[in-house]
Amino acid sequence: MSKIDLKHIAFHVLVALYFIWFIVFIILNIITLIGSYKNISIDLNNAMFNLITLNLIMGTALYIVISMFRKHTRLTKTIKYSYLFVVLASVLGILITKIL
Repeated sequence: MSKIDLKHIAFHVLVALYFIWFIVFIILNIITLIGSYKNISIDLNNAMFNLITLNLIMGTALYIVISMFRKHTRLTKTIKYSYLFVVLASVLGILITKIL
């Protein structure tokens, strides 16, 4: 039986955390856009802006740690492109929220 590789387990745990963060962050952006479209509350929009900023910082930290593993697989490419997509979507969402 082979030895358990802790680095490999840590990589998979971080990837799982990343995808959980990704889903939560997409939902948060959708809720923010719906709230700004319906003009619910300025205070709620400011709170959502703060949550998006905090989640963006946390996601960036996750992305940086995952990229430090230097694995070049389809999974890391998927993480890279999904991260870029969600960052662009959140910046556009923040701009739309501030304009409306």
